[in-house]
Amino acid sequence: GIGSTQEQKAHVSKTGGLVVVDAFCGCGGNAIALAKRPSSEISHVVCIDIDKTKLQKLAHNASIYGIPADRLTLIKADALDVLGSYKEGELHLAASRFDQNLEDNLNDSQVDHESDFKIKGIGHLPQHIDTVFLSPPWGGTEYINQPNTNGFSLDVDICINRNCVQHKSIVTSSTMSSAQYDIKDQNASSNQLATVDGSKLLEISSAATSSKLVTYFLPRNINGISVGRAAISAGYQGEIEMEQNILNGKLKTVTVYFGMNGS
Repeated sequence: GIGSTQEQKAHVSKTGGLVVVDAFCGCGGNAIALAKRPSSEISHVVCIDIDKTKLQKLAHNASIYGIPADRLTLIKADALDVLGSYKEGELHLAASRFDQNLEDNLNDSQVDHESDFKIKGIGHLPQHIDTVFLSPPWGGTEYINQPNTNGFSLDVDICINRNCVQHKSIVTSSTMSSAQYDIKDQNASSNQLATVDGSKLLEISSAATSSKLVTYFLPRNINGISVGRAAISAGYQGEIEMEQNILNGKLKTVTVYFGMNGS
């Protein structure tokens, strides 16, 4: 699991616990499991979701499981915007990239009176992250009945829409330098939709961290060849680890670990 492999332990020894971005956190099943790990392995989980209702449910669930509020940060934002704001583990934030939901993104709002958690804006993203956990939408329950006889493919069956923001200036708080940002369609205007497939999502996530440590939670019928192609496209070399998750003797899901051997 995250924080327990040899490569991750080596990274933890330098950082004092991993800061994990759960990029599609939903109601918090994975984020809560991560936050329950010892703080020496995982010090903090940044929970990203575009849906405020899901974040409210996450806060409720985390309270039930006794997760301290200082172990989770709940951010309402587009996961692709957030991941694109990190380069080699450091935050390079341009508020103009989030101008469509500026008020929601910059302000905090109390989740409920029974919870110590708050839904926060982009101003509360940590300056540094160590690893990314990905559990993107699989396309509903039909994922298991893909017409493709080769199974579920990262570059075909995962398709995430986002508002494409082209060539926004990214000003860093430390260097005050600028960089360029785009996802897929360099000719798209800022109000057009671009799509990101599962392979491109891995590439964006690996570029967001200096360690290239990325964990991908996928359906049980995932096509391993598509995973290998995605790894090569994202610049990984060497081995990747695919872990089968079995419940009551039945294969349920597959977790893929990238960057485990430092490549």
